[in-house]
Amino acid sequence: MYQEVEIYTCSADPAGRRRDKDMSEGPPFRGRNPETWEKHNATAARKFFVRLVNTNFTQDDMHTTLTYSDETLPENDQQAERDVSNFLRHLRVECKKQGFDPPEAIIVTEHQDEDPAQGKKAVRYHHHVLLRCDLGRDDVERCWHRKGESLGFANCDRLKLDKSSLEALANYLMKSPNRKHRWRRTRGIRDPIRPRPNDSRYTRRAIQRIATGPDLHSPEFWARKYPGWELNEANANYNDFWGWSITLKLRRRPERGKDGR
Repeated sequence: MYQEVEIYTCSADPAGRRRDKDMSEGPPFRGRNPETWEKHNATAARKFFVRLVNTNFTQDDMHTTLTYSDETLPENDQQAERDVSNFLRHLRVECKKQGFDPPEAIIVTEHQDEDPAQGKKAVRYHHHVLLRCDLGRDDVERCWHRKGESLGFANCDRLKLDKSSLEALANYLMKSPNRKHRWRRTRGIRDPIRPRPNDSRYTRRAIQRIATGPDLHSPEFWARKYPGWELNEANANYNDFWGWSITLKLRRRPERGKDGR
């Protein structure tokens, strides 16, 4: 239901073009200082996380927030990791008991110690769990305990898609890049699908024309280029080494019935 398209200039030499195909990635980053590299890496990590979420979850799945009471608050990262691991184990046991497939999840743990010198406020340990599971909401929430004692509050809701995408939720989970975020996934979570590039679709001149002209943000233009898909968002960027590049975010066009609705 959702895909991203990256349009960029390939290498001119044959060896470079083969490398571009093998990597199936956009042009490599050529930052000149550690701060620029750090910003680039953070952007790339966020992009991968958004794609990972969109690849594995739909509106049929759930988002569960797990918080702690004052008495059960973890003393360190290791305790917080054990708690969320036990939560997943309780889910697997309950799924097996009810004859369901094992759950699959992406878990984001957030925490921050207070640091007035850096202007950082304390953030209590809590977990966000994107969950693909056949259990009901109440059953999922009851799995948040430590040796039978509730750890605090669990709130489970169905995922809400925005234009066939979970990008808003994924960005929310990775908000505040200066905070400590630890995320993990279960074995059944699949990597984003990355088709090989189509080197002959756009020329360098065509990319520049689209990036600097009115077609960039035209839903009709991109609908002709990608039949069956509608435009969510289009962005163009310029790099002194590679020239113009374009990033598209598309959603699949809803199928219409015989009556046209």
